[in-house]
Amino acid sequence: MIDNDISIVGTFNMDMKSAYQNTEVMLVIHSEELNRELREKMSFYHDNTTEAAVQSDKMAELLHDDISLKNKVFRLIVWVVDPFVRFLF
Repeated sequence: MIDNDISIVGTFNMDMKSAYQNTEVMLVIHSEELNRELREKMSFYHDNTTEAAVQSDKMAELLHDDISLKNKVFRLIVWVVDPFVRFLF
């Protein structure tokens, strides 16, 4: 929902892969009434959620001790490169 009168509904993810490669659908609706109804529904879900645990040390997860040096190097390269090439695959 944007402001109090625009609602966006669909499968579109805000990333390059969705914009240029995947078949995605997004409907933009200009309606204060629909926007208000969606806000009410979403606030119910928001108020009844459980916060997920946050992984604070991603690097430690990638490079834990029980994997080989070769795998550590590979994981590190993928971790660095992935954000830049994710939309290509």
